[in-house]
Amino acid sequence: MRSLRKLAGALGLAPTTIRRYAARGLTVPAPSGGWDVEATRTAIEQARASDTVGTASLKRGESPDILRLRARLLEERARLLELDRREREGELVPIEEVRRFVGGEIVAARTKILAAPQRLRQRFPELPMAAIEHLDAILREALEELSEQDPEMGESGARVAHDRPSPAGETIG
Repeated sequence: MRSLRKLAGALGLAPTTIRRYAARGLTVPAPSGGWDVEATRTAIEQARASDTVGTASLKRGESPDILRLRARLLEERARLLELDRREREGELVPIEEVRRFVGGEIVAARTKILAAPQRLRQRFPELPMAAIEHLDAILREALEELSEQDPEMGESGARVAHDRPSPAGETIG
């Protein structure tokens, strides 16, 4: 969306309403320019919910603890909506899908590495068998060392830093 008027139309709001939301900083710019409709919709819904929860709850005389819990609940819902949106847009991939893909790539690489000494022997039959057997032993040793390496440890033995923990079932991106 290039203009606030078009954004208002996409969201089903009056242009004056979207301008008020823009003044409050609730319109979200898109990376390609213009406005991100879904992110803006989420921001407006969050703002509406927090405004409603705050004023209605205070009128009913609810405690500030309940207000904080509701605010946390709304934040969590917004976070889940954002994750869902990012997954739909292809920014996130389910962790099990990544594991299957990477596992397949590792098996393919291991197979090719283990076949290298035999291919070398076929292409250069004049090479001494001891050299080919030595190469085979070196490659197997390297693969064994890699398979024993802690996946959380880097090559230097230092812990690999992650942006955030990825609980089971969560998507990564």
